[in-house]
Order: sequence, then C-alpha cells, then structure tokens
Amino acid sequence: MDKADATGAINLYAVWVDGMCTVMVDLGDATIDEAPSDWVLTANGTYEKIVDYGTSTKDVMVDWKDVKVELDGYNFTGWDYGSATITSTVTVTPKFEEVNMTVLYVFGGMIATFVVGAVIFTRF
Repeated sequence: MDKADATGAINLYAVWVDGMCTVMVDLGDATIDEAPSDWVLTANGTYEKIVDYGTSTKDVMVDWKDVKVELDGYNFTGWDYGSATITSTVTVTPKFEEVNMTVLYVFGGMIATFVVGAVIFTRF
C-alpha cells in the first residue's frame, strides 16, 4: 500500500497485463436472447471478454454461434470484425440485411407487385 508523501499526495500505479486483449461485442439497437456465460455486460452496454494476444477472432466468436440476434425489420447475417488475429482491443458488431416484403395483387388478369415495409389490413 502506498503512503502519502510529505505533500499529502498518494501515488497510484497502473498495472499492465502483457499479452491480454479485450474483445467487445457492441449490439447497437439489436437484442439477444442470452449472452454467452463467460462474457461480461459492461456499463456502456457492450459485452466484453479478455483473451490472449494473437487469439483468432473467429475462435472467440464461436461463443456467440447459438445466440439469437434480432433487429426489427432486419435479418441477422453474421458478425463484422476487421482482423483475423487479435493484437489490440477489437469491437465486433452484428451484420444485418433489410427485410423487404413483396405483396402480390391480381387485378382482372394483371399481376402487380409492390415492395412495402408493412401491410395493414382493414375490414369494410
């Protein structure tokens, strides 16, 4: 334990753990059914895991393979991460593609299609 010097100041020292990196999963507005058990939810809303320097990002993300990721109006297509080997803090984000709904109408033998974001049915 450090003691105060003659001026009353306390000296604090950072401890660097060599060879360790952080992987963060930032879901943005997406939701999940359940996070992997060894990932920690942080105050800023990301999930984090400490891994060894040089670990494969693909190997780390295996933890997330059975997690259901959802975002209204989109289909989850996988994970976006830039580096194959972790050499510093890495942020991983989910990738999505927009869902387009096509409605097919038949009018007197003519077919018309419309791409819509939502369908509203009204009964008269």
